[in-house]
Amino acid sequence: AGTMNVSASNQPYANRLNFTANGYVLNGGRFQMGNPGGINNFNVTGANVATINSNISQPYSTGIQKIGTGTLVLGGTVTSTVGSNRIEGGIMRIAGGSFAGNVLVADSASTSGTIEISGGSLTSTGQSVIGTRGNATLLINGGTANFNGGITMGYYNQTGAGNSTVKLS
Repeated sequence: AGTMNVSASNQPYANRLNFTANGYVLNGGRFQMGNPGGINNFNVTGANVATINSNISQPYSTGIQKIGTGTLVLGGTVTSTVGSNRIEGGIMRIAGGSFAGNVLVADSASTSGTIEISGGSLTSTGQSVIGTRGNATLLINGGTANFNGGITMGYYNQTGAGNSTVKLS
């Protein structure tokens, strides 16, 4: 674990970021998540917390995906408005920055996930789905959530029931 500073003049490109220890921090600059043919993953394992204070762009229709049981804290500006952005495990916390893009939380069978807006903002332009097949939590704790394309929470489908929780504090 440690801190990495991203240079403003260098824009790294990644398809998957794995955080397997507690306390990783990425600061400054901007990087692009980009895999036009597949999913762009943030994997935070165990009870680990990883923080990204860099700006992130994702221009492909695949969106980004948060997996693993750990917590991903986003403190920069995230722009991923083209595809579906999935949270299929752990917590994705928007803290102090902004996230633009539609969100699907626990929309696969036997998954669970939490999206937390804590001092930041979420703006969803498409349909957002919370807990359709898995267990999901939407936690708004001192932040702002705008679901401009609507929000569907915990409906039953052919593969099973989903459970949703909304917490406002």
